[in-house]
Order: sequence, then C-alpha cells, then structure tokens
Amino acid sequence: MTGASQTARSDGSLPRLALFEGRFGLRIGVLSAGSTLLLLAIWLFFVRQLFLSGGAASFDVDFRVFWAAARLAVSGEPLAAFDPARLTEIHGIAGDDWLPWVYPPTFLLILLPLGHLSFFAAWLVFTAMSLLAILLAIRPLAAGHRGLWAAIALAPAMLPALLLGQVSVLWAAGLVTVLAALQAGWPVLAGVVCGLLTIKPQLGVMLAIALVAGRQWKTIGAAVSATLVFAALATFAFGLAYWPAMLDAAQAHMDVVRSRIAEGGFMVSAYSFLIALGLAEPSALGLQWLLVIVAAITVWLAWSSPLIGPDLKGATLLTAVLVSSPYLWYGETALLAPALLLFLRADALRPGWFGYAFGLALLLGAAPYILLHLLSTGTEVPVRLFVSPVILAAFGLSLATVITRRRAR
Repeated sequence: MTGASQTARSDGSLPRLALFEGRFGLRIGVLSAGSTLLLLAIWLFFVRQLFLSGGAASFDVDFRVFWAAARLAVSGEPLAAFDPARLTEIHGIAGDDWLPWVYPPTFLLILLPLGHLSFFAAWLVFTAMSLLAILLAIRPLAAGHRGLWAAIALAPAMLPALLLGQVSVLWAAGLVTVLAALQAGWPVLAGVVCGLLTIKPQLGVMLAIALVAGRQWKTIGAAVSATLVFAALATFAFGLAYWPAMLDAAQAHMDVVRSRIAEGGFMVSAYSFLIALGLAEPSALGLQWLLVIVAAITVWLAWSSPLIGPDLKGATLLTAVLVSSPYLWYGETALLAPALLLFLRADALRPGWFGYAFGLALLLGAAPYILLHLLSTGTEVPVRLFVSPVILAAFGLSLATVITRRRAR
C-alpha cells in the first residue's frame, strides 16, 4: 500500500496484526463471530416461535418500519409511508415509540422487493444481505487473517443493529468498501458505492470532506453521477412529490427527537451524552457543533496529507462520522469494529492492557448494554453513558495520532 503508515512484512502481513496469526487469531475470530451469530440466531428463533407463530403481522423491532414502507410502496402508496398511522396499520405495532419513515426514495427502492415477502422472511433476507455485505467489505482489509476477518466483520458491535433490523451494518459495509476500494486503486468503484450510501445521507458529510481533502476527483465524479442516476430512478418510481413529503417528515422527526433528547437513552451522540450529564440542551447542542468543526478539521488534516497512511485516514473518517452526528443511535456503533481493524493496521494502538481493553470496547460496541436491556425487566439501560465515552475516546485517538505523525514526519 503506497503511503501506508507502517512497513509490511515479507509475507504481506502488518506488524500489529501478528497477534491474530495462527490458532490464537482463529480463536478470537470464533469467539467474536460465534457469539454474535449465536445470539442473533437465538433472537430470531425466539421472535419467530413466541410472537410471530400466532399470526402477528410483525414484531416490535425497527425493521417493521422498513417492511411497512415497502408494503405500501408495493401497493402503489409510497407517500403513505410518511403517515405514522398508515405504517401502524400495516405492521400492526402500536406503542409510544416514535419510529417514522424519513428515508430518501433511494432506500425505499432498495427495500421494494422485500414488500412482496412476509415480515419475517423480509427480515431474514435483509439480515442476510447485511451480513454478506459486511463480510465482503472487511475481507480485503483483514490482510489474510481469517480469524481477524471473522472477529471484525461479525463483531458484537454489529449485534444491536442486527437484532433490530437497522440499516447501520449495511451502511457500515458500504463505507468500508469505499475505503478498501480507494486503497486498492479503484476510485470509480469507490464513487459508485458512495452514491449508494446516500440512503442515509446525514452520515456522509465527513466522507465528502475526506474525498475533497484527498483530491479524489475520480471518486467524486463517480459519486455524483451514481447519486444522480440512483435518485432519478427512485424519483421515477415514486414521483417528484416524494421529496417535499420527505423533507416535511424529516423536519417533524427532528423536532420530536430534540424535544425528547433528555429521554433518549439509546442515543449515543456527544450531544445526547452531555445532556445526560446535566448540561442544558442549547449548550450541549452548541458543543456538538463545535465538535463537528473539530471532526471536519481532523478529517481534512488526515486526508490532505501524504504523510498519513490510508489506514489511519480510514480510522479517522469512521470515528469522525460517529462524533459529528448530533442524532446518533446505538446501531451506528457498528462502525467501531472496522475502526478497530484500521487502528490495528495503522499501528495506532499501543500494546498493553490499556490497548487490549480499549480494543475490546471497540469490538463490543453497544452490544453488552443492549443485551442487558433486553434481558432486564423494565430497567432502562443508559447506553449513552457507557458507549459515548468510547466513541469520543476513539476519535481522540485518531486526532492525537494524526497530529503526532504529521509533526514527526
């Protein structure tokens, strides 16, 4: 890899990844991936046998919104997805949770085939797509270490999003694919995948800054073209009226989320974390925007410098995406696992107990706290109080390493 932050061995492996060679690496992979797949299988079996076998239309997970929106689109009513009452009518789950449909038509176009399936079948297909995508995305960066590949691609950090059928794992796979394609010298492929990532555009701001800072003009051109084609196809399928309806729904969603931010135990942004610590909401939001500026500057410093290797650039981008979003839900912590891989490749984690503990925290993400919440009886687990500091620390590691290496070289 040209410009890599460390020297590869004669066998092509990277020094910090030596820990994952041989049987020890395979054991780590089996433990990490095995626990994730086992818990996911138990959860799916539990839902299927205890809830859906009685004839219920769906189950109380986030994927029900995706499925209901796809069903409405299949029936010729795509705009009805913005009506929470119509969504409830389709998926049949009435409750206090605020789970509207606020996604662009491109995501609905991807989900459209799932609208022809039953809820559980569609959920299984979506989960399989997510798992396959993240496995394929991580593989080029695992440097031939099968144990590391399994440990990162199927890390417990992926579990919360998989349990609830969120799009976070699929989006993380897309972003990692962009990084792997750029390292492999395939800028056009990276741009096409960037266009697909517009299914969740609010997380793509830092990626745009990175590409401009790195002067990835071919990738930017391909991304713009792919985005326009993707949006045109979706608009042709669902009509021009979809866009203003989506903007109205997004504004209403932001108003509701902001009004409930103090209660948002499953939001893990710095903004939410500061409010949980007792800071006034306007002050917390102001500090969040300051953090956005710091993240943007850090990404620019990393991606504009030929002295920073591609792995550290990738880790910086992943952690900047996490700290820069004011409305970051726990599912997005799936990005922590590939960030760990890139930290290892960039030789940014120092050996020792602290480094191992921090690496384990990135590998686990929000999984322990979500599992505790599912197993507890009425106890609200303050996920942000545990996960938000890990996210901030990961970004801090990126920032410190970037500054250190720019000065040293």
